[in-house]
Amino acid sequence: MPDFFPSAPAVGAALARASEGTTPLADALHQSPGRPVLLRYPVRAQARFRPGRALAYTVTHVLMEYGEGADSSYHWEPGCLVRRTPRGP
Repeated sequence: MPDFFPSAPAVGAALARASEGTTPLADALHQSPGRPVLLRYPVRAQARFRPGRALAYTVTHVLMEYGEGADSSYHWEPGCLVRRTPRGP
C-alpha cells in the first residue's frame, strides 16, 4: 500500500499494517462503500454530534475515527452528516 501519510507516522504505521489486514482500520477500509480516497492528514470533524477525525472518504461516505489509541473505533458515516470542526486554541 502506498504511503499516503508521510507526516502522520501513527496513522501511516496503521495503514502499513492495514495492508496485512490485521487492524480495525484495515477492516474498515476493506468494508468501504466504494473506492476510498485516503486523506493526507487526518481532519478534525464531527458526525452526528460525535467529535472525531476523518481519515478517508468515498463519493458518499467518510471514514471517521472515534477515540484515541487502543480505544479508537472506525465507522463509515454518510458524507451529508459529517462537518469539519475548527481547530482548538
